[in-house]
Amino acid sequence: MANDAYPWTKEFGFSIIDVVQGLRPDQVAAYHKMLTDKYMKLGATSVEFTHQYSPNADVAAHAVVIGTPKNVFLAFRGTADIGQGWTSADISAVPHTAFNKTLQLYKAPYKSTMLAWQWALAEVRKAVAATDRPHSAKVYTTGHSLGGASAYISALLLREQGLNIGGVYAFGPYKTGTTCTPDQECWVTVYDHYLADVTSFWWNNQDPIPALLDSALGTTFANSAWGHVPRNKGWWRVVGDNCVKASGTKLADICPPEVDAADGVADGVCSRTLVEAHMPWVYLQKVARCTLLQDNRDSDSSRMDRCSRNAVWEGLLGLAAPYGRSESATVKRLGDLTAATPGQVDAAMNAALYGLRPAPGKL
Repeated sequence: MANDAYPWTKEFGFSIIDVVQGLRPDQVAAYHKMLTDKYMKLGATSVEFTHQYSPNADVAAHAVVIGTPKNVFLAFRGTADIGQGWTSADISAVPHTAFNKTLQLYKAPYKSTMLAWQWALAEVRKAVAATDRPHSAKVYTTGHSLGGASAYISALLLREQGLNIGGVYAFGPYKTGTTCTPDQECWVTVYDHYLADVTSFWWNNQDPIPALLDSALGTTFANSAWGHVPRNKGWWRVVGDNCVKASGTKLADICPPEVDAADGVADGVCSRTLVEAHMPWVYLQKVARCTLLQDNRDSDSSRMDRCSRNAVWEGLLGLAAPYGRSESATVKRLGDLTAATPGQVDAAMNAALYGLRPAPGKL
């Protein structure tokens, strides 16, 4: 969903330039139909979109709310247009009161989130009311880059409104608000109190964006005034073909030895300019690949397992999840994936994105 929030796949006639300049009405209609058809086939009961621009404030917001019989999903798009781009360049903090605490938030994701907030709140409430059991329905938020930070902010605001947050999944997000010591009150501690146990943050190898504020301000990642959430629980680092729990370890640093060596050359230098590692489809590919190839999982992996593994096998490989009814075919398919080139894996993932299946016997 975090990747689907971007309508820039060439197969459907979109490009990054189109998004920056503003999609034509026919493109918007095609994008909405594409995503609506996909999620309806997957069991959705409603799919609603918003594309909002405020030129005077240099801000934009794009989001989708998907309702199902049991739960509701909210996805925010990351930076993909001039409004969001200009806002991202403003690294100042803005105050926002939540749970009677005044929090200092990074202006870029805050402005984008708040532009869509009234729409998102209304659509989420409507979708929750339409579930089979509104009182027990859960809301899941997700996003990539700026959208990941918006997923954090919206989840906390939805929680304040009394909604049940089932999960928050951020891919390469910005640092979102100020950090402080555990006995103080700030963005990180308030968020941790309410949502740490249901949040997962994925950092792809040498993606520079999770450390964006530190790079801009010349501070260190560990001693920054800005923080990611949760601080010591749901951090995952995608290093090579491994999904590694990063919380409380050196993998939460910008350039640990494992990341330095991920490209096969442990030379003591870890580039912060690998912007290609930040792309949403690269996250999708990397998370899918390491989820499939990583057989040994500890108890901390259970949430990742439940949320992504079955969907990856069904979407990417066109098979039942492993150790199911077609083990021999699964083993062969996994062997094909392991031997595939990055381009082949990317092509297969691109097909899986839009509800399509690779041709039999091919990746």
